[in-house]
Amino acid sequence: MIIYSFLLFLNFIFPIQSDDLGYGFRGFEGAYRSYMDWNGRFGELLRVSFGSYLGTTLFFPFINALLGTYLIFSIFMLFLARLPRQTYFDNGVFLLILFVIMYHTTFGSIFLWTAGSFNYLWAYCLILSWLIPYRLFWDNYLKKYKKPYNTRITMCLGMFILGIFAGWSSEFGIVLIILLCVSCIYAFYAKIKLPAWYYYGIVGFTIGWIVLFVSPGSANRLKMSIENGATYSFKQLWEMTLWQKVIHINNIYKSYSLFFCLITSFVWCIWLVKQKYKNKIIIAILCIVMIFAIKELNNLIFLFLSVMGCFYGSLFFYKRQEILESKVFFIIGCLFFIYMLYIGILIQIEALSGRAQLHYNIIRMAMLITLFYYITLKFNIAKYITYILGIICILYACFILTAFIDKAFKWQRMVGYVEGQKLMGAKHVVVDKETFYSFYGGHGDWSNPGQDPNGWPNTTYADYFNVETFSVK
Repeated sequence: MIIYSFLLFLNFIFPIQSDDLGYGFRGFEGAYRSYMDWNGRFGELLRVSFGSYLGTTLFFPFINALLGTYLIFSIFMLFLARLPRQTYFDNGVFLLILFVIMYHTTFGSIFLWTAGSFNYLWAYCLILSWLIPYRLFWDNYLKKYKKPYNTRITMCLGMFILGIFAGWSSEFGIVLIILLCVSCIYAFYAKIKLPAWYYYGIVGFTIGWIVLFVSPGSANRLKMSIENGATYSFKQLWEMTLWQKVIHINNIYKSYSLFFCLITSFVWCIWLVKQKYKNKIIIAILCIVMIFAIKELNNLIFLFLSVMGCFYGSLFFYKRQEILESKVFFIIGCLFFIYMLYIGILIQIEALSGRAQLHYNIIRMAMLITLFYYITLKFNIAKYITYILGIICILYACFILTAFIDKAFKWQRMVGYVEGQKLMGAKHVVVDKETFYSFYGGHGDWSNPGQDPNGWPNTTYADYFNVETFSVK
């Protein structure tokens, strides 16, 4: 309820921005035009058909805040495969999820901005809803529960339909298709009987992803991006020299490398603590220096060594029958590998917008929660960590509230100024650029108006305020 109230208040005070200005109810025709001309994502089709109009109504804050709360809840379910309980550990998990969302994501673009919400918040609600049954299945299998699995036609049909919309929602769905196909191969060789819905869900998700992949609009968008130099074509990648290819691959693996250096350092400190070496502190410092040095030399090699090192550590502890440490190393290694897969499919792009990186942050959350689980079991300090996380989250939430209240006041002042200028007969309006600035880094990454009155989104703002030109200074 606290999370919902927090998101609801922010959604109420957040003004319409950028892409959403001037959009009305465009129905099927709007969705069709988007699919054919610009963006084939299911969330974008919802937005241009009715979403931007919905964003101007009183219903939207309630719906969007509810889905934001559901996303946080579904991330918890995906990680722990159960409903939350009133324990310090579970509260700590929720606080870790909240902290990553508030600190490491472009929070406003995903949870408040209508265009971003439909493309990412609503999309990931679909994807995680589709993923949770798979997570529950493998949790039951690993815990050797013998309860029967639902194989009724309603479950199969539900997973198939949900899979279509989930796969249609993100280009990154190819990674989930690969991972689930690998799970099917493992199940075949391990003689694990998979329920029918397992296959129906994968087929539906694959169909949805193909629908997105073959969208003429997405192809047009990619072509424009290549022409602007923001994206490489496969021909351009092929024509690169070997050294250029190495540099390009290294560049696309730079995202969040500092965070993963810290995770790798922490994991190997666990390994070091379990050894009988003398001067462990000196060895730990040397290991951390080496980890950061490798990262600076080549990000891909760093991530590859992190994956292999974690799997080696898992096997090492397994042979010593230290199962908890073995599981921690294995999970962190798998998460590193999934992260590498996600980065690898971006071979044509060197950088993603912040709002498009939610999947990276979910991996972040998983790593932090895995280490939190290990620490609380080893040292029984869940209570104290949860209190510390609670204080940090409350303070940071207050900071975010202040930032968006400031944004709302600046927006209202700008609206009053524009209306005043119009009453005096002005047709060319220039506003203070500080209106679109926020001291909160996660405020948003949508396109704001600039000094060129003929550029986008200045023209959209001009149409919205019914003036000839709109610019900032």
